[in-house]
Amino acid sequence: MRNKGLDLLKWFAITMMVIDHLRLIHYFSDYNNILVTIGRFAFPTFAFILAVNFKRIIDNSNFQALKSYFINLTLFSLISELPYRMLEIDPITLNVMPTLLLGLIFMTLVEFKHKHRVGLVISFIVFLIFTNQWFMYGVFGVFLPFVCLFTLKHQENKSLVLLPMAI
Repeated sequence: MRNKGLDLLKWFAITMMVIDHLRLIHYFSDYNNILVTIGRFAFPTFAFILAVNFKRIIDNSNFQALKSYFINLTLFSLISELPYRMLEIDPITLNVMPTLLLGLIFMTLVEFKHKHRVGLVISFIVFLIFTNQWFMYGVFGVFLPFVCLFTLKHQENKSLVLLPMAI
């Protein structure tokens, strides 16, 4: 079932992302700082949406939806990389989609109970530390969806809302 509030947030994030990408059009180059500033709201919003969807998936034990989420994020990460490389001048990171995909992987590793969970989480964090420079928003970008998920799962503690804001 669709969540109208979440759909509205998606449209907000998409709008902010489009505004950010307008800076790549020569006509808007004089407004680069304004467009980038507005566009920076897109990633945290997408990270929050990812956390909300992940929470709904695990609350409903809908593991087929989680599989679809992984497949879709992986495919979109691969497909969106070529246009990103073509539009961005001297890109130093991958586009933002692999960061969200890694955020989904991190949430999955932390949330699902299995005997090698601690080792996998530690190994994943070490991997992130060594590959940090290749991912947009780095390690903190990967952790942001999990921190949003943590805040959603502990809604009774209102001060936790500051945690994602700090990240």
